[in-house]
Formats: sequence, structure tokens, C-alpha cells
Amino acid sequence: PLVKRVEFHFVDDSNGGGGSGGQVRMTSSNLAELPRWLFRYAQNVMSGAEEGENTTAIEEDGDGCGIVGVLLDGLLPVIRTEEKEYRMSVQQHQESNGADNRDETNATSAVNRADAFLRHHPFASPSSSGSLVSYLMSEVSSLVAHVLRRRGYVRQLSSRTPAEAGAKALMEGIEQCLRFDVFAQEIISGELDQRTGMNCFKNGITLKLLLESPPLLDLWIDMDRRTGLDSLRDATILVPKSEAIVPLSPLAETYAALIASTLTKSFALKGSVGTKRKYVAGTAVPLTTYFMDCMHEAASSFRDDMHRAAGRRSGEMDLDALLVNLQDWLTLICGMGLAILALESSPSNSTTTMTVPPAPDTTVKSPTTRQTPMPMTPFTPASQQVLIAQTPDTRGAFRSAGATPGGQDQDLLRLSQSLFKLRDAMIDEYSSTLVETVLMERCGFAGYFMTAPHRLMGDAMGNVILSSRKGGAASNMPSTSKELERPLGVLLSILDQLCMVHSSNDKAGPARHSPSRKQIALIDNAVTAVMTNVGNRIEEKFEELATDPSGTIPEIQRSGALQLLADVQLMHAMFDSVTAVINDVPEENLTHTNTKPEGIFGSLVLLVRLMAADDNQIQSLRDGLYGLAADSMPHLSPGMMNHIPSQPFETDGTLYETARSMLESKGFGGIELEDAILVLNRRKVKSASAAEALGRL
Repeated sequence: PLVKRVEFHFVDDSNGGGGSGGQVRMTSSNLAELPRWLFRYAQNVMSGAEEGENTTAIEEDGDGCGIVGVLLDGLLPVIRTEEKEYRMSVQQHQESNGADNRDETNATSAVNRADAFLRHHPFASPSSSGSLVSYLMSEVSSLVAHVLRRRGYVRQLSSRTPAEAGAKALMEGIEQCLRFDVFAQEIISGELDQRTGMNCFKNGITLKLLLESPPLLDLWIDMDRRTGLDSLRDATILVPKSEAIVPLSPLAETYAALIASTLTKSFALKGSVGTKRKYVAGTAVPLTTYFMDCMHEAASSFRDDMHRAAGRRSGEMDLDALLVNLQDWLTLICGMGLAILALESSPSNSTTTMTVPPAPDTTVKSPTTRQTPMPMTPFTPASQQVLIAQTPDTRGAFRSAGATPGGQDQDLLRLSQSLFKLRDAMIDEYSSTLVETVLMERCGFAGYFMTAPHRLMGDAMGNVILSSRKGGAASNMPSTSKELERPLGVLLSILDQLCMVHSSNDKAGPARHSPSRKQIALIDNAVTAVMTNVGNRIEEKFEELATDPSGTIPEIQRSGALQLLADVQLMHAMFDSVTAVINDVPEENLTHTNTKPEGIFGSLVLLVRLMAADDNQIQSLRDGLYGLAADSMPHLSPGMMNHIPSQPFETDGTLYETARSMLESKGFGGIELEDAILVLNRRKVKSASAAEALGRL
């Protein structure tokens, strides 16, 4: 009946033999409106809804539910009853003839034939309501595709003049096809879970239409690409600061909306891998490339602004401009995070929650185990980044959802990886400029590291001034180096700004300005990433000073080590406090006073504490490790007791574990053995008396 009605309304040119007057019907003459009328009619018949009602609302009682209701409430019970009765009859026949092996074999064959019939039935499983609905919607899609084919919909509209009018009508027709496919998926998902329902309906009307007319696919791709690029060109990167401290970039929001629409459309083509990949390559890739080029250009501009704010000399620095520049960078980084979310939220990899791009790991490893970051290089144009993107990153929604994407999703994964790389490059570029240009050059931080080796060796130009306790008595811990005052002042302003962004981000404001949960997560993620990257870069400079890989500090005096410890502990406490604010950790839970510090500067604090340990601890560890090495190297000269060889610990695993246990017992278990040996070999202790030296020998 549905086929006859559809042919009557949408295929026949007039009332013909069934009616009077032979009047031409509007539904069969207006090609531009044909898809909308045809699909609306099919939806209403399927769901039983009147015009304007929700066509996906299938009532439980079946009254007025259309064909779907008849199928579920009428046909499905009949199929289940027939299936049950058929199986019972076969079983009874088998039991009544159980003594006859031949009859038993025949009965078993009958059961197997019945199971095979049910298994290969077009419904897949007749007792499943979801399979029935899925089969029905697939047949209805074939029916409407037949109508469009019979009417020559694509051919006639393609030949219309002017061509723009025909192209516009075709695009509106594809939109109606997509809407009908969504309707079919929603109907099926009402009887199945959402993911299964979407996967059952793979050959919708959109794919059928595009496969039958390849030029229409090319036209669709071209129109979507051009309209998307026009929308991106009209969007700005920044918004006025008065609206929010760190607003989302309008360009990023536009890209997120466009890419979400693009991925939803591409999912309707999932039944043909080649068609889907062609659509993604023609739309998502150009949109992403243009977006990345715009963001890269903005990052270069912000970097130049940062150099201008830093000035050529320390006295010319504009701190307020630096803080405004920080907000611009955070807007850019948040925009990249939003773009990654949108790109990874493909329907084929959908999850119940969206995964925010992760910030760099804030757990700082020991100096020898942490990998050295790649040297800074100029930004690579986004168009090249898309082409050179290699193996997809394991971060993001694709992997967190537990999905194993096929070849058709590898294109999206490569785009996502390119966005990740550009976002990380932005964070690195800001942090590098802040540390190397602003702090090291303009604020004189480089001068501190030039004089620090002299302080460690106890030279005259590196005199250490001990701070005074209450009552005038000198303490064992010196005050912070004067060379740190200027760079720490600027660094504290930057960190305070990050904390203020986080705090203002969490506060509820007016409805128009109040950020969403997603925006809060993006901003906090950007704040954490910037703070961690800056902290790690500064820590690496102190690590190079402490471990001395170039060998420029042959010996370490305890007074100089105490000065370095005071400076490192101050840096650790400062970053620890900022981390606590960003992570909403109470101040009493800060770890910078613990024996095993954590976070940025945590492992370095422990290493410098070993450098500043008293002479007895240093001598005890040195003698113990030397004794372990001497046991495996009998030829070792007693005159080398002040130099611990590292070779025995590298070749003997048991010896290595024993040495590690020795460090652990002294409270220095968090230090790598190689670093501990380097410190112990360079640390100077007071000369022992003859009796003590004889006892050591």
C-alpha cells in the first residue's frame, strides 16, 4: 500500500485514470520541493504523526503509530508465535520418532534448516523489533530513492538555468535526504541502542543518491567547502576583553560548528568508504588547513607583540602589555582545544562525554630520566603539517572511547594529530619566548646562572650571605640570591595572572558571560599547560647547573650548595602554590616541605638537598658507595676513595640495587644513582684528622 500511495502522489503526472479532470498535481510537478514533500510524507506514514508533530514519537499502545506501530504491535507477535509453534512441532515430531534414527536425523535436519532460515532472514532476527524496523527503513529508503530516480530529480535540476538556481535546489534536496537518514536512525535507535542503531542503517537515501550521481557528490563537496571557507574568513580570532577574561575564539567556535556539521554529514556516507573519504578530503581537510594557517599567523603576531612588550632593555619592559599578551595566547590555546574536541567528536567514535585535550604531565621525573625536549624550530605552515602528520597520537576521544578506527577514520586522526602538534607548538613558543627572551635576557636571569658556578665553588665573587634569625643569630640557610629579584618579580606576575584566570573562570557571572563546563575545562587545561611548560623550562636550567654535564664546576662547597638550595626551594614553593590554586588543593596539602617533594622542581629539590647535606652524611654515603664499588673492583686504589666509579653499578644489577637501597635509607631514594655519584664526587668536605683518615682506610 505504501508503494502505491507514493507512486500515486509523487510519480504519476496527473490524477489519470483514478481521478477526474486530469489535473497536474503539485507533488508530482514541483521538482525543487519534491524531496521535502516526499520525505515528510514517508516520515508521517512511518510514525503515524500528523503534520507538525514529532515524527519519531512512537507510542506504546500502537494507536495511530503508522506502519512502525503496525509492524511492532501486529506483525512481530505473529512472527514470534509462528516461530515458537514451529519449533515445538519439530521437537514433538522428534520425540515421537526418537527410536527411529532415520526420523531423528530428519527432525534434526529440519531444526537446522529452520535455524538457518531464521538466521539468514532479511530481518536478521525476526523476534527482534530493532531488526524489523531496520529492515523496514532500509526498504523505505530504496522506495524514495526509486521515486527520485523515476522523476529524474538530479538530471533535470542539473540542467536548469541559471545553474546557481539548480545547484541551490540540489543542495536543499541533499539536506532533506540527510534529515530523512537522521529520522531513520532515530526510529531504529528507539528499538536498539544508539550505536547499534546507527550501524544497522548504513545505506541511507543520501548515500544512494550520491552513488547514483557522482557529479552531485562533487557539487556537494564544492559547495560545502566554499561556504565553510567563507564563514571562517568572516570570523575574528579575538573578541573584546571586556566580555570575558579568556573568551573562546570566534574563529575556533566557527570551525568547531563547521567541522561538527561536516563529520555528521560524512557519517551518512559510512556505507561507502571511498565516498566518505572523498567527502572528508574535500571538506574537512581544507577547512582544517585554513583554520590552522589562521591560528599560526595569529601566534606569530602574538609572539611579535610579546617581544615588543619585553622591550630592548629591562627598563623598557611593559608588564601590563605582557599580561594582556598572555590572555591572547590563552585564547588561542583554548581555541585549539575546542577545535580538537570538535574534530574528535565524530559520530562514528561518539562517547557519552567529550575528552578535553590533555595538558602536559605535571609529574616531574628525575633529571636523568626526563627526556630532553626537542629544540625550538620555526612554526611549520599548517598546510604542511597536515601533509607530514604521521602516526596518530594515542590521546583524545578516538582512543579513550576504546574504538579501533578503520581506514576511513585515519584521515580524521591525522587532522587531529596536526591540531595537537600546532597546539603544543603554541605552548612551547610562548614558554620559550617568556623564559629565553623576557626572563633570561631582559630581566637578567642569565646573569644568575653565570655567577652561580662561582657560588657553588665558593669563589670570592660568589659570597653567600646567611640570613639572620630572630635575635640576630645567623641561620644555616642563606637568603635568596639578589639576582633572582627582577626575574622572579616578572614571573610571579605571570603566575598570578594564570591564577586569576583560573579563579575568574570558576566564578559564576551574568548569564551571558558565564562560561560553560566545556569552556571552563578548556581554560583550566590551557592554564595548566602553560604553567607546566614554563616551570619545566626554568627547572631544566637549574638542573643543568646542578648536574653540570659540561664539567665546568669541578667541586662544590657546602655554602654554595646551601645558597642554591634556598633558591630552588623558593622556585619549588612558588610553582607548588600555583599548582595548588589551579587544582583547588588546600594549602596545607602542599608538598614543598616534605622529604619527597613532588611536582615542578620536586626532584631537583631532592638533588640539591644532597649537595647541601652536612659533611658527615656526604662522607658516609661516599664511603659506603666506594666500598660497594671496591668489592667488585679489587684493583681499585685506596687513594681514590674520594672518587666513586660508576662502572660497577652499571654492569652489576645487584650492586646497583644495593646502592639504591643505601640512598633510600639516607632519604635520597628519589635521586638517580648516576646523579648522586656525580654530586658526591664533586662535593668538598672538611679535611679529616690523621686518625679518621687511617680509620677510613
